[in-house]
Amino acid sequence: MAVLLAACTSVPTPPAPPATTAPEPAVRMPAQADANALSAFEQQHRQKAVQAAAQGRWADAQAAWDVVLVLRPQDAEASMRRREAVAAAADGVAERLPRARLAQRKGDLEGASRLYLEVLALDPWHAEAAAALRAIESERIRRSRSIAASRGLAYRAPPAPALAPMPAAGAVRSDVEHAAMLSRQGEVDAAIALLQPVATARRSDPAARALMADLYVQQADRLAATDRAAAISALENSLRFAPGHPVATRQLRALRQADERKQTPMTRPKQ
Repeated sequence: MAVLLAACTSVPTPPAPPATTAPEPAVRMPAQADANALSAFEQQHRQKAVQAAAQGRWADAQAAWDVVLVLRPQDAEASMRRREAVAAAADGVAERLPRARLAQRKGDLEGASRLYLEVLALDPWHAEAAAALRAIESERIRRSRSIAASRGLAYRAPPAPALAPMPAAGAVRSDVEHAAMLSRQGEVDAAIALLQPVATARRSDPAARALMADLYVQQADRLAATDRAAAISALENSLRFAPGHPVATRQLRALRQADERKQTPMTRPKQ
């Protein structure tokens, strides 16, 4: 009887609910997205370097390879191509510099100025060419003063442009590397803010200016859907750092044409 009473009073334990497997956490793929963005960024500068070299713009080619080497310091091909660009630029300087000196000695200020500017296009850090251009400008001012005095006029010198202080070469390299890293992380605005003082300096590193132009293109890509005016301004800034930048030029033209179409009133067809 006790056994029966115990059996009647005991409450069976309900079966345990089936175990539910916890949902797997969402797979984050920032590393893959970052790698894809980095690959596209790198490929763009490789193409720019090849195109600049084909056009004889050796300083631009060197600047583009500099950006590639910031991203991949151990890239043997990029290092070799950069050395080729440096050597070709040196050959161009060696060919133009004697002609520029001769033109300056003969008093041909226009010819000398053109040749010295070509030297600086090949080697933006060439001290002699920069000093010669300053001397040529001083000679032009002297001649203008003489002409003004002979005509009884007062000479007015043009205002000197404001120049940013020149950063140290090591600081430029460090800032370019840091800005490239921020760009890969999607921090384009922070990269622009970091690189702006370097890229606008008087004797700026070409790699800084090339990267700055690309950063503004990235900024425009992000703004185009929400703020077209800001996107246009970003593309204009890109072209200030790299005149003729193919992507900035194409996108700026497309945005302006779209704005023009919006402003053009639509005419209804006649019934």
